[in-house]
Amino acid sequence: MKIRIWQNISLAVALFIFCTESAAWASEPFDLVQSAVEAALAILRDPKLNSAEKKQERIDGLKQVINPLFDYEEMARRTLAAHWRRRTAAEQEEFARLFRAFLERIYSDRVDRYGGERIVLGRETVDQEYARWNRKSSAPKAKKAR
Repeated sequence: MKIRIWQNISLAVALFIFCTESAAWASEPFDLVQSAVEAALAILRDPKLNSAEKKQERIDGLKQVINPLFDYEEMARRTLAAHWRRRTAAEQEEFARLFRAFLERIYSDRVDRYGGERIVLGRETVDQEYARWNRKSSAPKAKKAR
């Protein structure tokens, strides 16, 4: 269960990280993601931050590392897809704000579940300004029935 949560976090980072228009980020996506993962793991593994009283401090540190990587407005726009265009600017702004708060709350609630798992980044594919990771499954492939 713990491994699955962190796989999902790393997959979410990989899928949405390059929704921004930063050319510098697009030139070295693997290094950017790896650096963020290492910084996040350093926070999670820090024994000084490992107590229940330090949970908010851990969360704040993780937000500092992770939030700059996300373009929450772009993520919100893609989430609503065709419905985004039918919303007013105020509705779009409110949805993006609520969407960000939702994601932060969901992952903040799980910060205590980290148990030392490793995060392995798969091979990246870069297409113009976007990058994505090809996730390798640890489960054996199913055989086709004859």
